[in-house]
Amino acid sequence: MVIRADKIDISFIKADESVDNVLNQASFVIDTNLTLIRGVSGSGKSTILNLINTDILPSSGTLEIDGVKTTESIFDFDSHAKKVLYIKQDFFCDGIKAIDNLALNYEKEMEYDERLKDVVDTFDESFSISNNYETLSSGQKILLLLFLAKKKKVELILLDEPTANLGDEEVDRAEEYLLNLAKHCQVIIATNDDKLSLAGAKTFYIRDEEVYDYEI
Repeated sequence: MVIRADKIDISFIKADESVDNVLNQASFVIDTNLTLIRGVSGSGKSTILNLINTDILPSSGTLEIDGVKTTESIFDFDSHAKKVLYIKQDFFCDGIKAIDNLALNYEKEMEYDERLKDVVDTFDESFSISNNYETLSSGQKILLLLFLAKKKKVELILLDEPTANLGDEEVDRAEEYLLNLAKHCQVIIATNDDKLSLAGAKTFYIRDEEVYDYEI
């Protein structure tokens, strides 16, 4: 999937009716299997994911996905939605089992099959699919969402701060799985985690409402 943003402005009206400018004349092209979007909290990382997911449209400028602008009548939003899995920080629910969380977010019956066992044993032998979601460690929660991403077989996966609050060892495990995941589909990660360093990833940096392809 080739995603091309051209001079995009995004702004929101706050409750006090003041204007919050998030992106200003932002231009970028995402055409690789693994992309990082870096920036401090509130810089607009999640806004770009929302934009790519077509949850929002630019205030001005254009977003083009595989050669079609999202503002054109021929753009198929339903088809795009089937190709994309957007995993936010609050994607899963506390109070229910990990296996039931998977079932809630997957249209087919989810079973503890050998494929899941292989994934789990690779990273964390203490992981139990029968445990309630809130009892899982941060690293185990990453395992759960990454397994779902692989299971759904989408073309593009959007991950919002997937390694937030993880320790060094857990980040290392998540990196290994993310690199493996990017071999099978396109992955775009919004992150403020300096510990996350994915070899070969194309990286964009957001600062002062603008997007750069180099660190400033």
